[in-house]
Amino acid sequence: MNYEEALNFISSLEAFGIKPGLERMRMLMSLADYDCGATQFVHIAGTNGKGSVSSALACTLISAGYKTGLFTSPYVTDFRERMKINGEMIPQEAFAEIMTRLKPFIEAMAAQGNQITEFEAITAAGLIYFSREQCDYVVLEVGLGGRLDATNIIGTPLLSVITSISLDHTKILGDTVSKIAAEKCGIIKQNGHTVTCANQDADALKVITLASQKRGNTLSLPDIKELIIKNSDLFGTDIIYKGIAIHIPVGGMHQVENAALSAEAALQLRSAGVKITDKDIIKGIGSSALPARTEILSREPLIILDGGHNASGVAALSALLRNHLKNTPHGKVFAVCGMMADKDYARSVSFIASLCDEFAAVKPQNPRSLDAQTLADCAGLYCRTVRTAESPQNAVRDFLKKSQKNDIILVCGSLYLAGEIRGFIVESAVKST
Repeated sequence: MNYEEALNFISSLEAFGIKPGLERMRMLMSLADYDCGATQFVHIAGTNGKGSVSSALACTLISAGYKTGLFTSPYVTDFRERMKINGEMIPQEAFAEIMTRLKPFIEAMAAQGNQITEFEAITAAGLIYFSREQCDYVVLEVGLGGRLDATNIIGTPLLSVITSISLDHTKILGDTVSKIAAEKCGIIKQNGHTVTCANQDADALKVITLASQKRGNTLSLPDIKELIIKNSDLFGTDIIYKGIAIHIPVGGMHQVENAALSAEAALQLRSAGVKITDKDIIKGIGSSALPARTEILSREPLIILDGGHNASGVAALSALLRNHLKNTPHGKVFAVCGMMADKDYARSVSFIASLCDEFAAVKPQNPRSLDAQTLADCAGLYCRTVRTAESPQNAVRDFLKKSQKNDIILVCGSLYLAGEIRGFIVESAVKST
């Protein structure tokens, strides 16, 4: 297979949906002759912040001179963002070669009633790639949950990291934070080391603490007493954590929490024998900005792209925006929003629509997308001027035409929407300057 054929094969597996469980992955990796114990992992689970923390830790390890793999999901603009080594995406030829090797095994398993899912195939490809390239460390982000996630076929990682936990994917993971936390804690393995965030939900923290104790793990949290926020705005935050002066390249208090967790995780890796300096932590966190995470794509007008896709993520975005509106002279706020139907969209949209002068509801190009009119009906409870748009591009184009230099255009609701619209916004913003 060439690269396009490999992508098409991966896409064909999407029809089989999400099927939690590890037996299929173990079978596939056995057929592929993959040794899970040959690589050292930092395994990261949680509801929000996984991508930011994963990127920060990978950048820190790269700064320290280690050959570092990074596995994340979903992607924003290029499928190959999911698997990188030292910041470089997997080459198209390498991905095609690995999938060509895996395809006969996947088809043979399917014939026996053991159908591999899309995410399982992607995970398998990533693990094989990192092993083949002999990475010193791999930062491995969980796809969904933890206990039964495809990434959890690894043994005891060098470090288990659990970011902020809140309600999400409740039909699969459970309808309480405690149940969801129990699933996330599946990445905590015997005799390992675990780190979680300082402001973790109280019920979640109880579950994490108990799981760590049962499995003989040390449990660490960032020390809030050693965290100083020097200054903060929409464009970034400067903090000092345990004497280390860190610039966070994106705004928001949720990113402060992610940065503190990343720094603490790096210090725990240092305690485990990984040679990481304070300068590596500073450079790692300072260079770890991700696309579509409160990303500023233009300043006049201010265009913010954010892929926060659940109520907690959207609430964090709205808090950041609300603080900016309170402290900075501004014009009108326009929002282009699209969400998935399986999210708590009614609650999420309330956080954003209440801040907007105009709101355009759109339907992202994804089978799980919420109908634009349904989203508009929800937004209409909080914003006077609400409409639907045929496409995100049309909505952004319309707002750009009517916006003034001090106006704000917010594009939010889903990483799928962000991936669909980001290139168009970048091109349009350049043309408008």
